[in-house]
Amino acid sequence: MLDIYICDDNPVAINLIKRTIKQEIEKKNIDMQIKLATTDPFALLENIEVNTKPNIYFLDIILNAKINGIELASQIREREPSAYIIFISGDAKQHELIFKYKIQALDYIIKYDLDDLEKRICECIDYVHEELVKSEKPIKNMFTISDKGIKKFVEIDKIILVEIADSHLKKLSLYTKTGRYVFNGSLKETENSLNASDVAEFVYINRSCLLNLAMIKALNNDDKTIILCNDIEVMCSRRYFSAVKKSFTAFKAKQE
Repeated sequence: MLDIYICDDNPVAINLIKRTIKQEIEKKNIDMQIKLATTDPFALLENIEVNTKPNIYFLDIILNAKINGIELASQIREREPSAYIIFISGDAKQHELIFKYKIQALDYIIKYDLDDLEKRICECIDYVHEELVKSEKPIKNMFTISDKGIKKFVEIDKIILVEIADSHLKKLSLYTKTGRYVFNGSLKETENSLNASDVAEFVYINRSCLLNLAMIKALNNDDKTIILCNDIEVMCSRRYFSAVKKSFTAFKAKQE
């Protein structure tokens, strides 16, 4: 089920948006629910629950609060990069800020044409539903981490490596092409979880680091380094190099 969040400083507008959304999801039997509708942007931020499926946010821009809808959207993007964000505003000129702050909104709807407002809200709901039906991936191919109490989901085949960041605090660092995540966990349990999927294969390159075989570009026998797909070189322990080479050769053969 997809969760929908609404934030607008006008309770009348909130009720209209809620009613339109409820009618659409009931009419088409769409698996969505309104999780929270509020006039307080900070209450929304405190109650966001990040799930395996992206949330949908309908946000006003002028919120009469310490932050506006653009700033709220930016904070949502930090927590949930794949979220669907739709702005509903009474000011047609404010849409320029969306491009300035690179929010990547799904739509920008003007409030005061009620027929168009309801039509566009329904179109957004239908679009998100259709997109997820087409592109939905099995949960088993997603890796769940908890970062400062916030759950995040990472596609396993996008992970480059996972290494121990702090053995005393039991913290691990996970790297993808686009970023780094630090979370609490056991490297052995992480290995079991990652290799339980059918989209990637991870091997130890030393006792504190797991590497995705699909991210290897080449192996250097002379100095036991591994060249990754982004041309970064990582050291492999001599003790592990033969096993990594054997696994990589077998992996490449399966891909051919």
